[in-house]
Amino acid sequence: MTQPKSHVPMDSEISPACKLFFLCEDRVAQESALKLKNVLATNCQQHVMIEATFCNFALLCHPMLRESLKRDASEADMIIVSAKRPDGLPIFVQNWIKEFTPVKKPLACAHFCTSAPSDPSAFQFMEEWSRQAGAAYFSNARGGMLQ
Repeated sequence: MTQPKSHVPMDSEISPACKLFFLCEDRVAQESALKLKNVLATNCQQHVMIEATFCNFALLCHPMLRESLKRDASEADMIIVSAKRPDGLPIFVQNWIKEFTPVKKPLACAHFCTSAPSDPSAFQFMEEWSRQAGAAYFSNARGGMLQ
């Protein structure tokens, strides 16, 4: 006779995944995004496994990559823009964001600034897009720099 096995969580078991999509202005912004991703992964490691995709703004100019990245972004739980531009997102980036529809409701959208914005209203695009997508929005653009 076999006894029923009790389920005891093991470290090797697969945690639920949280997919992050980082849209980065350039290499410097991507390095900041990678640091942020590592902090999130460390802080959340007991609860969720962080999966991240990184995309530089310039890749959005390539037609095939543009479509592939839309699929990645549409499946993300969180969209994070990492930029140092003091004047907000370029129009071609805004247009790309408008083109994709999230497969599931994103958890949150964030604007992670690596320098102080010259005009906080420059970041209203992501805030408005988040509202339309039904996602929480947060940004350090209005409240100072994240360290």
